[in-house]
Amino acid sequence: MGLVHKLIPSFATGEVSPAIYSRVDLEKYQAGLKYCRNAYVLPYGSVLNRSGSVYCGETKTSTSQSRLIEFQYNTEQAYMLEFGNAYMRVIKNGGYVLSGGTPYQITTPYSAAQAMSLQYTQSANKLYLFHPSFLIREITRTADASWTIATHDLQQGPLLEENIEATTLTLAGSIQAATATGVSDAGDWTASAGTLDACVDDYPAASGDYIECGGANYCELTLTSLSTPSVRDGHVLKIYAGNSAANTTLSLYQASTLIYAVKLRTNATVEQHVVYIPKAAAETITSYSSLRVRIASAASMRVYSLELQVPMPTSGGTPTARNDVSLFEGDSVAVAASASVFASGHVGSVWALRYTANARSFTYRTPNTGAFQSTAWPVEGDWTLTFDPDSSVKVDEQPMYLEKSIDGGRSWYKRVTFPVSSATTSSSYSGSEADPCLFRITRENSAADMAVVTLSMQGKEKYAYFKMAAYSSGTSMTATLQTDFSQPGTPFETWSEAAWSAVRGYPVCGTFYQDRFMTGGTTYQPQTVWGSKTGDYNNHGRSIPVKDDDGITANIISRQVNAIRSMAAMNDLVIGTAGAVWKLSPAGDKDVLAPTSIRVRFQAQYGAASLPLMVVGNTCLMVQDKGTKVRDLSYSIASDSYDGSNLTILASHLLEGYSVTDWCYQPEPYSILWLVRSDGKFLSLTYDRAQNVWAWGLHEMTGGVVESMKCLSGSTEDDVYMIVRRTVNSATKRYVEVFSSRQITSVEDAKIMDSCITYSGAAATTITGLAHLEGKAVAVLANGVPVFGKTVSSAQITIPTAATKVQVGIGYNSTVETLNLELNLKDGSALDRTMGIPQVMVHVQNSCNFQIGVDAGALKSTELPSSLYTGEETVFLPTGYDTNGRLVMYQDKPLPFCVNSMVARVDVGG
Repeated sequence: MGLVHKLIPSFATGEVSPAIYSRVDLEKYQAGLKYCRNAYVLPYGSVLNRSGSVYCGETKTSTSQSRLIEFQYNTEQAYMLEFGNAYMRVIKNGGYVLSGGTPYQITTPYSAAQAMSLQYTQSANKLYLFHPSFLIREITRTADASWTIATHDLQQGPLLEENIEATTLTLAGSIQAATATGVSDAGDWTASAGTLDACVDDYPAASGDYIECGGANYCELTLTSLSTPSVRDGHVLKIYAGNSAANTTLSLYQASTLIYAVKLRTNATVEQHVVYIPKAAAETITSYSSLRVRIASAASMRVYSLELQVPMPTSGGTPTARNDVSLFEGDSVAVAASASVFASGHVGSVWALRYTANARSFTYRTPNTGAFQSTAWPVEGDWTLTFDPDSSVKVDEQPMYLEKSIDGGRSWYKRVTFPVSSATTSSSYSGSEADPCLFRITRENSAADMAVVTLSMQGKEKYAYFKMAAYSSGTSMTATLQTDFSQPGTPFETWSEAAWSAVRGYPVCGTFYQDRFMTGGTTYQPQTVWGSKTGDYNNHGRSIPVKDDDGITANIISRQVNAIRSMAAMNDLVIGTAGAVWKLSPAGDKDVLAPTSIRVRFQAQYGAASLPLMVVGNTCLMVQDKGTKVRDLSYSIASDSYDGSNLTILASHLLEGYSVTDWCYQPEPYSILWLVRSDGKFLSLTYDRAQNVWAWGLHEMTGGVVESMKCLSGSTEDDVYMIVRRTVNSATKRYVEVFSSRQITSVEDAKIMDSCITYSGAAATTITGLAHLEGKAVAVLANGVPVFGKTVSSAQITIPTAATKVQVGIGYNSTVETLNLELNLKDGSALDRTMGIPQVMVHVQNSCNFQIGVDAGALKSTELPSSLYTGEETVFLPTGYDTNGRLVMYQDKPLPFCVNSMVARVDVGG
């Protein structure tokens, strides 16, 4: 039938499965390959033999498996991290970071097997590690050889659903209590029995022994020495006094320095008077070993007991149990359950109870002489104040004020004015304070006016969060408060268990989305997603009422319980589960995720493997559940969902009987995904969705098995690192290796070999430093010329001719074979015709000599220049006829070749 000149302009389909060998109807058939082995396709269609790998070093424990995780702060501060049995090492610029001459490392809690199943995400200089058996770990870098690992400091949740049983939790705390231990100035005060200090040191006594003022004078009592508290909130002076209506001043001193003073009016009956010392005043205390209380009053006023209460110190101190106190963030509390709910695995978990804070009333009788200020009352939520003028003296001389402070008592402003009036009827005022603050009553000038002020607070519903610190029994634990708490000793049914603990499990994956730390999938809640507060990645707290920046919890509702395995942040949060793909996004037309604006929607009915989702441009790639398919997911406006293609459909044979165990994406220079296969071989997937390119190739290391593969961004191209298991001198070795650059400008720089090292220096014939290849037959490239027949002995080889640059590594062969040529003949297909290919013209780029032929047994070498060559080369092939009509390109030397296109001269038979 004559000669036909068949153009093969591209190889952009890559290797295809046998099922495609006769599918000439497919557009991608014309650019397809039967074999693409140790070679890969470029996005624009060229095919070239793959990069070699450069030896970086041996892993810490070659007999145990380890894996790689990338850490990328910027292109200059990029590291590959090696994780193995209870350790992490650091690799930078192709070598281990050293400290004191040995590889720098830190200790981790993961076994070798656990390290292999870690998932991770990064934010700036912090790497987050996820494993279902461990609370999230954070790895932080401060220098090349300075890294720390810490447990995620979980704050305020997340929580399970609130308890609906009758079981209660009770939090009980302790404070430091200072009572009178001596008298520094008695004035004309007398004791009913014994000494003044002994009469009032039995708080909360409201009867019995007392001290009494004999005239207009004061007594000053020294107090028990205390330890410096952990916070300066919660300083309260409590005193039981009365017996007469008397203007009284209570003052707290440190030695001779006044800390805080208030005026009040006692009553004929004995009452408790509570003096709240503002935080601003408490912060002026520099020593808690020299505190004194001064009581100044009129004759006949009696004091029965007094106590200064302050929070516990961070450590030490003498605790006193009290239920009529407020506890503060950082305080230790005893947690008691009315039924067995606790386990040792709850240590470190964060629980909460819902309660109404600060629901209480205060009554204050104003003095009838002088200017005054009352104690500072803590206020939060709704409040009502009743102002009741004295029926006799009224409030007709000077106004009084309700003042408010939002900075712990440093500054005050007038909230309500009680004007001068001759009226004796009470008046009421009400309001609501969204945030905690202080109120006080003041009068700025002297007057004989009197009134009774009653402040009633309905309180504010809120959560008290506490982190479990120690386990005692199923009904008893100790914990540390993460928020203030004002109702110790009260049992509550409205409590919530921690969502994350050794009992319930920990998230398996996470990422960052809309400035929230998103996590998902515990053993107990495999279909739940949690989001931190906005911008506060450790905090999952919820407010009452809920706020837009509060932590969020969302559940995937489906017919089957398919565990979350991975997630990726795009315009939406794409979630891969064992059975389907979902997306999480703001609800309705809102752009911002919030607890009240969240929607989880089904996307596609195929599951995800336990590998990270890979974002490539505006597309998300995933390995399917069984590890045998790769799909891309892209958002469609038409369907308002994510869907895509099975990228393995044309090359399914590459994963039949195998699965993907690790993968990474190398954006530069060629946009290639690298996938580790379960047998230790690895695959390349050249991917450019915009150009409809997805092209596969299969690769293997001669005598080596790839176990882990990750990519780091570089300054000009991206670096792919691997852990390769080899047998060297009958011993198992695991090496870290990194792909060499395939952008070669000089033959002598070509590293088309694996586990390669480079000698560069004075001309030499003996090349040393090859201990990692002991006993191996190696490929050698000396000044750009291959040297054959060399085996490493005593960590060295000898070459016949001295060279200044020598590459030594383990060689490999590359094979590229086309599909049967389809010629679209007028009388039908050419697939069943006999044909011969006597001549082929190839267009090569930066190539050295390689072999080409119609099959592996009939190859002929090109005759290219010794330097890298770009251009056309015509090769005359041995004639012969068969029904294959294929071309094979083969390279068994450590030299590069790249074919852009070819034209085959085909002699078609009948």
